[in-house]
Order: sequence, then C-alpha cells, then structure tokens
Amino acid sequence: MSGLPIKYQDINTSGFYEVQMLQEKWGGNIVIFGPKPSSMSHTANKYVNLPSLRKVQKTIDNFLSKFANS
Repeated sequence: MSGLPIKYQDINTSGFYEVQMLQEKWGGNIVIFGPKPSSMSHTANKYVNLPSLRKVQKTIDNFLSKFANS
C-alpha cells in the first residue's frame, strides 16, 4: 500500500466515480487518476492536456514494471 490518505474530488466539480461505490460496498483502496484537466471530464467539449497524458502513461508504465519484475 502507498500509505497515502484517500481523497475524493468534490462531487460538484468532478461527479461521482463508479469505483467509489465499489469501495464503499467492499472496502479496500481504489485509485482513479488520469490526464488533466479533470474539470473537462464528462463535458461536451472535453479534451486532455498532452503533457499530462504522457505523465499518466509514464506512471502506469512504472507501476506495471514493478509488478512484472516481482
């Protein structure tokens, strides 16, 4: 585990993610992350910031490589 506290986004700015319902039902820790700006998620004119998308990809690659070498 990361030891980091669980922090939900304000439901009024980002909506309610489905995995939050799973966490409430079954417990455990669930991580949701993605490219910025999160304020554009689920909007009519959504877009992502490309440098942010690259950072997300690097984070996923690093996370998976740790488990692939275990």
